[in-house]
Amino acid sequence: MCKQRQNQKDGGLQFKKSFLKYVNGKLYNLLFSSYSDIHIIADEYGSEEFKLSFKKYIDKNHKPDIFYQSTFDLVNSKKEVLVQLSDFIVGTINKIYEEKSSGELNEAYINFLSQKALSIDEWPTKYQAYYTKDITTDKFDQLIYEYALGKAETFIENNEKNHEYDIQLQIATLRHLVFHSRMIKKNEYVKTTKLIELIEFIEKYGFKDVKSFAVRSKVIAPLRDSDVIVTSSNKGYKIPCCYTDMEEFVERVNSIVTPLLSRLGKARKSLKIVSKDEIDILKGPNFPHLVSFIDVLEQHIKTKNKPDNKGALPNP
Repeated sequence: MCKQRQNQKDGGLQFKKSFLKYVNGKLYNLLFSSYSDIHIIADEYGSEEFKLSFKKYIDKNHKPDIFYQSTFDLVNSKKEVLVQLSDFIVGTINKIYEEKSSGELNEAYINFLSQKALSIDEWPTKYQAYYTKDITTDKFDQLIYEYALGKAETFIENNEKNHEYDIQLQIATLRHLVFHSRMIKKNEYVKTTKLIELIEFIEKYGFKDVKSFAVRSKVIAPLRDSDVIVTSSNKGYKIPCCYTDMEEFVERVNSIVTPLLSRLGKARKSLKIVSKDEIDILKGPNFPHLVSFIDVLEQHIKTKNKPDNKGALPNP
């Protein structure tokens, strides 16, 4: 679903022929990359000169290789029922996006898509949220430090009499992080090169043969689940003492989670398309949050990667 009127007025996509080449190219690229043997039939819209230039554009930018034997043909729409059907669907979509349809038509269209569509790509994206960055102050830094330190010390106090191994391991780790923050240097991270420094301290508390994986999975993760704020970056772990610490933590989470979700989304989409929507690896009740996260992420990526469109296309 593409909307020409949302494109920059001074860019290459302001021209109708360039716009048609580009958006059709996006669709054909998806199809060529998903199916090893496909025959695409498209309406022979426009003059002979345009049809030739369009076919050259497709051949140049979306070439099949020795494994992909897909073909692309321009036909007269009056002789192809499927092309006529696609014209009808596109016309319906256009009415909805131009807000020229009734609520009943919108609802019927959405129900139709949910049952028939393999995937839905909207370009350019209709909505985009912009957020201004928070401005930190010394007051905010102090608030973050006092709150995080208080949560850590409260956890220690509330669980000292709990003799479960994992809880005592969490307390020992937290004691060192608090000590480091209060007595050594609150701005510095407890270095985690193979977690040697942290593990050496834990061993002084009587815990032997603690592995780095156990520190991450049985200590840091459960502490965070208990609302204890332990930040981390490529420098190590620490009790946050300022807004910058929290920013670094956000950056670390973003660098890990976002690529994973993006790759999962791509794998899911590819399998849905190539299986004609018979395979959805996230289908069912077990992964509702993943589906929501991926949908939001894909919408954000589409918006972020919106092409500049200035001179990016061949002359119409």
